Amino acid sequence: MKITTIIYLVLFSIVGAYAQTEKSVEGNVDNLPVREYTLTLREEQVNKAGKPVMGMTVNGQIPGPTLDFNEGEYVIIYVKNEMSVESSIHWHGMLLPNFYDGVPYLSTPPIEPGKTLKYEFAIKQNGTYWYHSHTMLQEQSGVFGSIVIQPKEKTLDYDMEQVLVLSDWTNEKPRDVMRFLKRGTEWYNIRKGTATPLNQVIARGALGAQVDFWRQRMESADIADIYYPAFLINGKENVEYPEFKPGEKIRLRIIDGSASTSFWMAFGGPDPLLVSADGKDVVPVKRNKTFIAVAETYDFIVTIPENGKLEFKIMAQDGSGSATAYLGQGPIVAAPDVSRPDKIAMMQQMAKMKMKMGAPALKFRPGKDERYQMKEKWGMQMDDNMQMEGMKEMDMGMMNED
Repeated sequence: MKITTIIYLVLFSIVGAYAQTEKSVEGNVDNLPVREYTLTLREEQVNKAGKPVMGMTVNGQIPGPTLDFNEGEYVIIYVKNEMSVESSIHWHGMLLPNFYDGVPYLSTPPIEPGKTLKYEFAIKQNGTYWYHSHTMLQEQSGVFGSIVIQPKEKTLDYDMEQVLVLSDWTNEKPRDVMRFLKRGTEWYNIRKGTATPLNQVIARGALGAQVDFWRQRMESADIADIYYPAFLINGKENVEYPEFKPGEKIRLRIIDGSASTSFWMAFGGPDPLLVSADGKDVVPVKRNKTFIAVAETYDFIVTIPENGKLEFKIMAQDGSGSATAYLGQGPIVAAPDVSRPDKIAMMQQMAKMKMKMGAPALKFRPGKDERYQMKEKWGMQMDDNMQMEGMKEMDMGMMNED
């Protein structure tokens, strides 16, 4: 074992030990109003796509409950782990002490089975956010939910609010999905109907582009890797909110809580007003068809039609599925269609641009003398102090998503 590897392990151990013992938290020193929640994590049978399977619930539901706060409050959240495996909760986008960030073994201790972890911090912001597990693949199994923080002063004109959490669902065990992805087959694309038949590729003169993709170990314009039998809005493929009245202005707080799916969103009726992105207010702009990526949040203000119920529709980026929410009552005021992507045209376009989907495998571990040749060929940012030998030994498997 090289000395650099030993140094990395020692440093990681020190940081991990510090994170689990040093809480750098002053508590509610300003005597802010306190709000408390308890979140209970359980392994339960659920049915989200026509088949009962084991999932992971938060307070008995998927997604978990919305946590409502006011800017300027002090919150105490107890997370009880009643599952058979350790877990964690990360508060995505929240400003809080590092100890409570919720990344196990890095900033926060994992929550062992049968244990409860107390989170506490002051609310120093407002907007739309969300929480999710940061342990293994638990987010895909259902450990996620929404956060809504009201500002000290309301600055936008609307009557009511509705949180819409977008997600994807697989009936397979997430670890089996990961194992299948590592095989590098196109079976998931075939199952969801997004595979590109070779005869169509040849007929449209794209064989050269296809061969170029194969040479780089890529399928034809592969947009998404996983087959999902269902895409959901607040845990359902179709959900209705008939309580909204004609003429009312509704603030939709939309969160993409998917494990791996980005969506196109479309609204029925007049173009809605986009007022916030990732929890921060933006200059309001009227916008209908909008793309939302994994973990992003957008707030729109829509007006309920006088002549029917407004349709809000999402389509997976690769066109493999959709979900719908209806607001109001009466005939459907349909959202505009979102067409499926033309993967052959995309592949041809990328081939013309000479886009490199990935460096050749042998170049992933360059030697010291190859640094500047790599920089010229692949645009890598390198400087004279960069120790490539040390990078060879880094365990990239320890990296997690935010």
